[in-house]
Amino acid sequence: MAQPDNFGFGEEAALLKESARKFFAERLPVEQLHALVAADPDPEKMSECRWKPELWQEMVDLGWSVLAVPESAGGIGMPVVGMAGLAEELGRAAFPCPLLGTLNVSYVLAACGGTGESALAEIAEGRSATLAITNGAGSWNAGDTDVASADGGGLRSLVKDPAHDSTPSWSRDGKWIYFHSPRTGDEEVWKIPAAG
Repeated sequence: MAQPDNFGFGEEAALLKESARKFFAERLPVEQLHALVAADPDPEKMSECRWKPELWQEMVDLGWSVLAVPESAGGIGMPVVGMAGLAEELGRAAFPCPLLGTLNVSYVLAACGGTGESALAEIAEGRSATLAITNGAGSWNAGDTDVASADGGGLRSLVKDPAHDSTPSWSRDGKWIYFHSPRTGDEEVWKIPAAG
């Protein structure tokens, strides 16, 4: 099957990207962004989440929060490639808001089928969301990530090294898992067979 020339990034996605760039530039210019998130240069200050809820509400009103929610759950059901431009503009503006997390979790919940419907309905109503994943034992360390076989076999940990292994990612063909590890003294990318 041949890929389209633009990988599915059509006119609708281009208009969304253009609208997003204009929105971010007008609603939170660089000077306001700096005042919002970088006003206190004290390195000892407590970490804070600084964003403008009223700007999030404007994005909800524009329908951006439901772009990744399937139509069956009250959203628009835009494909991931269509969201690329919006995500690019969000990053370009360094715009602090829950949009990216909400879009990401929407795709994950949509892939869950019926079990994600109630959360998707809340997102469709304007709630923000994000995704937090732990392994079977409740560890937040990415190096402790468990995997399950495609046939539904039990969970198991593939990476067990005293070094801090992190950011596991599947290969496109699903045969390998890549991860970062400083186990030789330098931070390097490692790969292991997905089968263990």
